[in-house]
Amino acid sequence: METIITRRLVRMAALESYLGCNRSTIYRWQKDREFPKPFLKSATSSTYDLALVDAWLESQKEGSHNG
Repeated sequence: METIITRRLVRMAALESYLGCNRSTIYRWQKDREFPKPFLKSATSSTYDLALVDAWLESQKEGSHNG
């Protein structure tokens, strides 16, 4: 039996909508809070894996309960 892995990939505009913030916030999170880097990156666009984004969001929730 073959296992198929499906990635949910989005570009920056969709990621902004998904998270409810703007790209400068996302870039700041990448720099300061270990937000996932783009899965694919070119000179004109970046693509993010939503599974990694969701995992990061969960880790932020867990971290907020500890401090």
